Amino acid sequence: MLSNEIEVEVTPLDRAGEYEVRVIRAASGGAPRATLRLDVHRLLGMRGTLGSTVLASAAHARSGRVPADERPLRDAGQELFDGLFTGAVRETYRSSVALARDHGTRLRVVLHLEAPELSALPWEAMWDPQEHAYLCRKEPLVRHVPALYTPDPLPVTPPLRI
Repeated sequence: MLSNEIEVEVTPLDRAGEYEVRVIRAASGGAPRATLRLDVHRLLGMRGTLGSTVLASAAHARSGRVPADERPLRDAGQELFDGLFTGAVRETYRSSVALARDHGTRLRVVLHLEAPELSALPWEAMWDPQEHAYLCRKEPLVRHVPALYTPDPLPVTPPLRI
């Protein structure tokens, strides 16, 4: 396994708004589980507001401060971060970040979202309260959404010319 990756699977539980978070693999080792509790419908209803604040986020990214008009995005991002990375899952995330940094790399966060309603949430806006930054500005974030059909890769004859 790469020393710069944490792979997390999120699957629905029987209770509305609750999901199991399971670390599939992590740079620091371990496979903890936790319960994610989210009001998905409320977050989905905020997409318009959140989208309008993304530009403000880009404009203020270098200053390190969060303007008041960006607050809804940061709050939703922290809700997603705190929900996904809770308990032992958070400890595994933090230790994996530290290990990746010790190796001079960034931690690659891979999300497997097994509930369709979760795929529409703005996971890229996750706000890390310890780092005071959006996770995707510090760490690469990759989403895996289940698909019924995945085409085979196209055959390529080297050298590839573009």
